[in-house]
Amino acid sequence: MTITMKPAKEITIEYIMGMTETSKTAGAVYNKLKSLLITQKDRQEFVTRWINGYKGNQKSTTAIFKLAEEIGSYHYPEINS
Repeated sequence: MTITMKPAKEITIEYIMGMTETSKTAGAVYNKLKSLLITQKDRQEFVTRWINGYKGNQKSTTAIFKLAEEIGSYHYPEINS
């Protein structure tokens, strides 16, 4: 007997924007997130860390960019320079 598991629901950039209460018309935020959070693993890490209180006292957009850059730096090492 073969057991098949449903794949986990895909986390989209649109979902992340809604979760962080970012306007759907914020094209610059969308484009930055899309370029940094390339894989589902990246997006899952973003969601997990955000839910666990990453934002702190930072303005929302600043916190979003900072977290996305931390995660995206795995793909773009020059961000750390």
